[in-house]
Amino acid sequence: MNAVEIEEAISKLAEQPFVPAEFPYAFLEAFGNKATTINRLRKGETNKTDIPGAVLQYNNIHIAACPAGEVPTTLDQLRNSPATTRHKAKYILATDGRDFQAEDLTSDDAPVVCEYKDFPNHFGFFLPLAGITTVKQIRESSFDIRATSRLNFRFAVNRFGVEAFDDCLIAVDEFHHVSANPDNKLGTHLGQFIARDKAHIVHGPGEWQGTDPKTGFQLVKSASGKTLRIADLTSQSSPMSEPAPKFARRKKSPSAHPAPTLTSSNLSFAPFRTTSKQG
Repeated sequence: MNAVEIEEAISKLAEQPFVPAEFPYAFLEAFGNKATTINRLRKGETNKTDIPGAVLQYNNIHIAACPAGEVPTTLDQLRNSPATTRHKAKYILATDGRDFQAEDLTSDDAPVVCEYKDFPNHFGFFLPLAGITTVKQIRESSFDIRATSRLNFRFAVNRFGVEAFDDCLIAVDEFHHVSANPDNKLGTHLGQFIARDKAHIVHGPGEWQGTDPKTGFQLVKSASGKTLRIADLTSQSSPMSEPAPKFARRKKSPSAHPAPTLTSSNLSFAPFRTTSKQG
């Protein structure tokens, strides 16, 4: 299953009536587990749990549906379960159909704490369950990254960090979703990219073609086929003058290190502007 199909599957799961005994299997099925795998878990052949009613898939996840109001206690039980450690569960998940909590035991990512109906908003947190662990795999596994509002630029930054986008072209379409308010997550991400200064941020979808050796402009091929020249207007020097803006003075060869692209409609690119076109 690709990322879009996973998002669709767990969205449907959240809309259905909550059936505690069925939830662990339905959740695993939504992340691409085959019917034969689910059947073996149901029969107890591969269910490694030591908690009554829970499901532990080896080297993957320990899930428990619990009575109302017992989600935090159940999550503690999963975390402290010897079976969780012995069978190398990477995730723990507890829900009572009203509240939903989960943790990634292999990373420092913040736990998911939300209402049950909202857990599909966090589906990216669980993508490693489907073997999707990098930005590149998300792009390759999803036939259209814009097909879902949840698999977006904000998710990718939250999940993989700004470092994952070094030497990437980030093409964005809209401005109005970003503000300087510290509570604005997208604005915060933009500030992190500017501070790190290792990603190419441009307006509109495009394909990075490298750097103009004469001007230091970033060359970006637009959807219409035209090549845009992008200058850094935050530089204290003129975009046309030498030395070229520091973000343009990369030593890596574009041909040796082609920059992957990821589009988003949710992030602004304030420090960069299109100054001219060619072609």
